Amino acid sequence: MNVARVGVRVSLPAALSVVGSTRRYLDQLTLALGADAASASRVALAVHELFDNAVRHASGGSVELAVELEDGSAGLASLTVQTLNQVSEQDCLEIRRILDDVSGASDPTGHFDREIRASVGRRRSGLGLMRVCAEANMKLSCHCEKGSLSVTGKTTVTLGRTS
Repeated sequence: MNVARVGVRVSLPAALSVVGSTRRYLDQLTLALGADAASASRVALAVHELFDNAVRHASGGSVELAVELEDGSAGLASLTVQTLNQVSEQDCLEIRRILDDVSGASDPTGHFDREIRASVGRRRSGLGLMRVCAEANMKLSCHCEKGSLSVTGKTTVTLGRTS
């Protein structure tokens, strides 16, 4: 299926029980839109980790999730995953610190591996965000304003099949 741009935006309860089914739905949607299996797996990983993080740290009753896939050229597409939730100012600062650390790393996978070992005993590690950068090959950014946190991930996926 050739699609110039397709997107999904939902507001869901901040409940861990919806994370897995949301991941599975978006995995199937990504495959149906023509992404290859490896790309669909990366999308599923990113959605799971970002959405799970937003749900776990939400101070409000709901979390917004948006996923957009836009056709590029030569069988590639641009993927954006965004979460929006209400959080404490402390959570905003911590997430910004984590993203600054991982975005400054020349090797996100090596950085992730080192942080796995260093995170033993920490209450909150930021490993989910680092995993998205390392394993889903996403560039992450965040924006905090008045208790709202938006985390945005961007990457390129391969459109390996047509319907």
